[in-house]
Amino acid sequence: MKAKYYDILSDFYDTRLDGQYASDNEYRDLAKLKRAIDKSIFHLKLSQNGHKKTLLIRYTLNKINVLIRSTPEKTTKIKRLLDQVKGWIEKNADAYSSLRRDYCLSAAWYYTLSNPCKETAEEYCRLGMPDYEENLSHRAGIY
Repeated sequence: MKAKYYDILSDFYDTRLDGQYASDNEYRDLAKLKRAIDKSIFHLKLSQNGHKKTLLIRYTLNKINVLIRSTPEKTTKIKRLLDQVKGWIEKNADAYSSLRRDYCLSAAWYYTLSNPCKETAEEYCRLGMPDYEENLSHRAGIY
Protein backbone atom coordinates (compact mmCIF):
# COMPACT_ATOMS: atom_id res chain seq x y z
CA MET A 1 0.00 0.00 0.00
CA LYS A 2 2.81 2.44 0.86
CA ALA A 3 4.57 1.62 -2.41
CA LYS A 4 1.50 2.61 -4.41
CA TYR A 5 1.10 5.80 -2.36
CA TYR A 6 4.66 6.87 -3.18
CA ASP A 7 4.17 5.90 -6.83
CA ILE A 8 1.12 8.18 -7.00
CA LEU A 9 3.06 10.91 -5.19
CA SER A 10 5.87 10.60 -7.74
CA ASP A 11 3.30 11.00 -10.55
CA PHE A 12 2.05 14.15 -8.82
CA TYR A 13 5.55 15.68 -8.68
CA ASP A 14 6.30 14.60 -12.23
CA THR A 15 3.13 16.33 -13.42
CA ARG A 16 4.00 19.48 -11.45
CA LEU A 17 7.46 19.56 -13.00
CA ASP A 18 6.06 19.30 -16.52
CA GLY A 19 9.55 18.61 -17.86
CA GLN A 20 11.08 21.74 -16.28
CA TYR A 21 14.16 20.95 -14.19
CA ALA A 22 16.13 24.23 -14.21
CA SER A 23 14.82 26.62 -11.54
CA ASP A 24 15.14 26.30 -7.76
CA ASN A 25 11.46 25.51 -7.27
CA GLU A 26 11.59 22.79 -9.91
CA TYR A 27 14.78 21.48 -8.32
CA ARG A 28 12.95 21.04 -4.99
CA ASP A 29 10.09 19.24 -6.75
CA LEU A 30 12.61 17.10 -8.64
CA ALA A 31 14.23 16.08 -5.36
CA LYS A 32 10.78 15.22 -3.97
CA LEU A 33 10.01 13.24 -7.15
CA LYS A 34 13.21 11.21 -6.91
CA ARG A 35 12.67 10.60 -3.19
CA ALA A 36 9.09 9.43 -3.82
CA ILE A 37 10.29 7.01 -6.53
CA ASP A 38 13.00 5.63 -4.23
CA LYS A 39 10.45 5.19 -1.43
CA SER A 40 8.00 3.44 -3.78
CA ILE A 41 10.75 0.97 -4.75
CA PHE A 42 11.85 0.53 -1.13
CA HIS A 43 8.34 -0.22 0.14
CA LEU A 44 7.59 -2.50 -2.80
CA LYS A 45 10.65 -4.61 -1.96
CA LEU A 46 9.18 -5.07 1.53
CA SER A 47 5.74 -5.90 0.15
CA GLN A 48 4.13 -9.30 -0.22
CA ASN A 49 2.18 -8.12 -3.27
CA GLY A 50 1.60 -10.88 -5.83
CA HIS A 51 2.58 -8.51 -8.65
CA LYS A 52 5.71 -7.39 -6.87
CA LYS A 53 8.18 -8.21 -9.65
CA THR A 54 6.11 -6.52 -12.36
CA LEU A 55 5.61 -3.42 -10.24
CA LEU A 56 9.27 -3.34 -9.29
CA ILE A 57 10.18 -3.31 -12.98
CA ARG A 58 7.64 -0.54 -13.66
CA TYR A 59 8.82 1.60 -10.74
CA THR A 60 12.47 1.12 -11.72
CA LEU A 61 11.68 2.09 -15.32
CA ASN A 62 10.02 5.20 -13.92
CA LYS A 63 13.22 6.00 -12.02
CA ILE A 64 15.31 5.41 -15.15
CA ASN A 65 13.12 7.71 -17.23
CA VAL A 66 13.26 10.49 -14.63
CA LEU A 67 17.05 10.18 -14.41
CA ILE A 68 17.37 10.33 -18.20
CA ARG A 69 15.21 13.46 -18.31
CA SER A 70 16.71 15.23 -15.31
CA THR A 71 20.35 14.10 -15.13
CA PRO A 72 21.25 12.40 -18.43
CA GLU A 73 24.95 12.75 -17.56
CA LYS A 74 24.59 10.05 -14.86
CA THR A 75 25.24 7.39 -17.47
CA THR A 76 26.77 4.81 -15.12
CA LYS A 77 23.83 4.85 -12.70
CA ILE A 78 21.24 4.81 -15.49
CA LYS A 79 23.00 2.00 -17.36
CA ARG A 80 23.26 -0.07 -14.16
CA LEU A 81 19.51 0.28 -13.61
CA LEU A 82 18.78 -0.55 -17.26
CA ASP A 83 20.91 -3.70 -17.02
CA GLN A 84 19.12 -4.69 -13.81
CA VAL A 85 15.71 -4.26 -15.46
CA LYS A 86 16.90 -6.12 -18.57
CA GLY A 87 17.84 -9.12 -16.42
CA TRP A 88 14.44 -9.14 -14.73
CA ILE A 89 12.62 -8.81 -18.05
CA GLU A 90 14.60 -11.58 -19.73
CA LYS A 91 13.62 -13.93 -16.89
CA ASN A 92 10.02 -12.82 -16.38
CA ALA A 93 8.47 -11.11 -19.41
CA ASP A 94 7.05 -12.45 -22.66
CA ALA A 95 8.61 -11.26 -25.90
CA TYR A 96 5.66 -8.97 -26.68
CA SER A 97 4.86 -7.73 -23.19
CA SER A 98 4.36 -4.07 -22.37
CA LEU A 99 7.21 -4.33 -19.86
CA ARG A 100 9.63 -5.39 -22.57
CA ARG A 101 8.37 -2.61 -24.84
CA ASP A 102 8.73 -0.01 -22.09
CA TYR A 103 12.23 -1.25 -21.29
CA CYS A 104 13.24 -1.02 -24.96
CA LEU A 105 11.88 2.51 -25.25
CA SER A 106 13.69 3.57 -22.06
CA ALA A 107 16.90 2.07 -23.43
CA ALA A 108 16.35 3.88 -26.74
CA TRP A 109 15.90 7.10 -24.82
CA TYR A 110 19.11 6.42 -22.88
CA TYR A 111 21.01 5.93 -26.14
CA THR A 112 19.50 9.15 -27.46
CA LEU A 113 20.05 11.52 -24.50
CA SER A 114 22.51 10.04 -22.00
CA ASN A 115 24.92 8.02 -24.09
CA PRO A 116 24.19 8.99 -27.71
CA CYS A 117 24.43 6.17 -30.21
CA LYS A 118 21.95 6.46 -33.05
CA GLU A 119 22.28 2.85 -34.21
CA THR A 120 21.72 1.40 -30.75
CA ALA A 121 18.79 3.75 -30.08
CA GLU A 122 17.17 2.70 -33.36
CA GLU A 123 17.73 -0.98 -32.58
CA TYR A 124 15.92 -0.59 -29.25
CA CYS A 125 13.11 1.25 -31.04
CA ARG A 126 12.80 -1.69 -33.45
CA LEU A 127 12.73 -4.15 -30.57
CA GLY A 128 10.18 -2.13 -28.62
CA MET A 129 7.94 -1.17 -31.52
CA PRO A 130 7.68 -3.82 -34.22
CA ASP A 131 6.13 -1.29 -36.63
CA TYR A 132 8.98 1.22 -36.11
CA GLU A 133 10.27 1.01 -39.70
CA GLU A 134 6.75 1.45 -41.07
CA ASN A 135 6.28 4.57 -38.93
CA LEU A 136 9.58 6.01 -40.17
CA SER A 137 8.58 5.39 -43.80
CA HIS A 138 5.20 6.99 -43.23
CA ARG A 139 6.76 10.06 -41.60
CA ALA A 140 9.28 10.43 -44.41
CA GLY A 141 6.40 10.65 -46.88
CA ILE A 142 4.70 13.38 -44.84
CA TYR A 143 7.66 15.73 -44.58
